Amino acid sequence: MRTENNSNLINTIRQTLVAVIAVLLATALMTTFSFDAVYAADKANAKTKITITEPKIQAGSAVVYSASTSQLVYAYHEDRKVTPGDLTKIMTAMIVIDNMHSKKEFNAKIEVTSAAASKDKKLPAAGETVKLSKLLEMMLVGGSDAATDLLVSYSTSSLETFVNQMNAKASSIGLMDTQFANATGAYSTRQYSSAYDCAVIVQYALRYEPIKKILMTAKNDIEYGSLEGSMQGMVENPSSLQYMGFASEKDMQLVVVMLDADGKTRQKEAKSLLNYGYKKVTMNTIVQADKKVGKAKVRHGARTMVPAYTAGKGYAYIPPEGSETLVQTQVVMYDDLVAPLEVGSKVGEYRIYVADELKGTVDLVIKKDVGKGWPPSYLYISNLATVLCVLGVLLILYIILRIGAYKRKRRRMKELKRQQKIREAARRQLEIEEDRKRRGWTYHN
Repeated sequence: MRTENNSNLINTIRQTLVAVIAVLLATALMTTFSFDAVYAADKANAKTKITITEPKIQAGSAVVYSASTSQLVYAYHEDRKVTPGDLTKIMTAMIVIDNMHSKKEFNAKIEVTSAAASKDKKLPAAGETVKLSKLLEMMLVGGSDAATDLLVSYSTSSLETFVNQMNAKASSIGLMDTQFANATGAYSTRQYSSAYDCAVIVQYALRYEPIKKILMTAKNDIEYGSLEGSMQGMVENPSSLQYMGFASEKDMQLVVVMLDADGKTRQKEAKSLLNYGYKKVTMNTIVQADKKVGKAKVRHGARTMVPAYTAGKGYAYIPPEGSETLVQTQVVMYDDLVAPLEVGSKVGEYRIYVADELKGTVDLVIKKDVGKGWPPSYLYISNLATVLCVLGVLLILYIILRIGAYKRKRRRMKELKRQQKIREAARRQLEIEEDRKRRGWTYHN
């Protein structure tokens, strides 16, 4: 009996040991698989990181710059000073618009000089006129030096004054490697810029709606789905050119600038730079798209206070050593809006600052058309407000008339009551006298 009990105990211990060993083996295998999975994931991530390599280009200098956040995403000899060529005309366009008194000047007619007509056959004949907006298009899209000369002559008293304004503008937006000596981009040892500075110029120019629209009409010979606009111009060497392009994906706008680019490889290099840029750019969302952020005042509109919405997402680039507390925002509505306005019209900007420095903007647009209003709308009184005012005035007049009628009625009632009292008193006096006569009662002093 004791031997049987000992045998059972030994079997129990043996089974327990087998179970413990099985658990330990299973744990070891699971740990190994988990380690392999983590290692494989790390390896895959490492492989992904390795594939995001900086593109190799043949251009003399190049940058990929976020116009949305002012982040320098890619740089290659970004500070090298070279002639900006036709990219100069982007700054020229900004100065022309800055010198305008109102948007009506886009329709201003400028007379074509004989020098301009002979310089560019696409212009009308000497003595004829052309709209300022058309000259801007010819300058930015067609690269017309003659159109540039006409715009400069219209905008300021002299070329020297205009160039001074260009350099002042460059200084105000923080360009350190840029100097202008002419408005056309003609070669000069005193005129230079860098790829980085050119990208910043493009960033500021895209905030000018007319410039952005014109650049977006340019024919893009680079097959890139999100490319919105571009500009290029030859330098002295026919195979070398200065190139600028801007694209937008998920409301993130990137600018590519290549100076002294190779005409044969430019398309491939621009695409590789954009692909690299969208993989590397930082997207810290500050404001969502389609967010109502205020109301814009519209003069002479059927509605004079119109809700404004963000046209897209707003991002900010925060340096690694910085924090989100550095980010500040400001809503700025234009104060010169005049009806009619179409859906999507820009009415202001949502500005994003990092450390008190403007780094990006988001367009504020309207979602409904704003037609012309009635005459009171010139004083920012909408049609609805006008109707309400008229109804209010009519109601007040009605109340005044009703009060007047009520007072007149009360006066008539008082007069009737007074006259009734007089008649009643006279009647009673007559009854008293008649009663006295019947009784022969006479009154003696």
